[in-house]
Amino acid sequence: MKWLPVSFLTFLLGTGLVSIFSPFVPPAVDVVGISTDNVFSCPMFDEKALNAAGESHPFFDSFQNDEYFSGWLAVDEFTGMKEVWTMLLDRKDVKGRPVWSTMVLTKLPDGSSNDKDNFHSIQIRTKNDRLSFKTSKIRGVYYDFDGKFFKNGNEFSEHEKVLNGTMRKIVNGKEVGRFTGDFEYLEPTCFH
Repeated sequence: MKWLPVSFLTFLLGTGLVSIFSPFVPPAVDVVGISTDNVFSCPMFDEKALNAAGESHPFFDSFQNDEYFSGWLAVDEFTGMKEVWTMLLDRKDVKGRPVWSTMVLTKLPDGSSNDKDNFHSIQIRTKNDRLSFKTSKIRGVYYDFDGKFFKNGNEFSEHEKVLNGTMRKIVNGKEVGRFTGDFEYLEPTCFH
């Protein structure tokens, strides 16, 4: 408490010296009477570049070279495939080239994640707004898919419908399930 008066005095002395030794600052300029005829706009950004960047392209054409993407694509019910709970679509840059992959994620009868039966894509085709893939085979079961993104670009809202497609379930070479539906986008999260 005895240092409070000394601190206050030091503060006053410092601010007084600063005002004495600071350069002179002229008063504010009065702008009344100045004409605006010669005022012009100088944009900070190239408008053509901004418009080109804002254009909406088909889904697979809308990515920058090294841009990453990961999203779940789900429907309310995978008809005829009660074990399926979502598809994962993923884009990574590998040695300067985009690499797409998909995975059909499955669940156990109690609804919990079945981590040992995730079906990774072994064949995938991506072009413009089309997606087709075939998964690996586990115990004689695999899935294939063919669909089209009906929303351009690659930025989606949670639960927004973005893809229409047909998924099939093949067991021991025979089709046992097929459905067509609109898939919604979900942001991937981890439930482990």
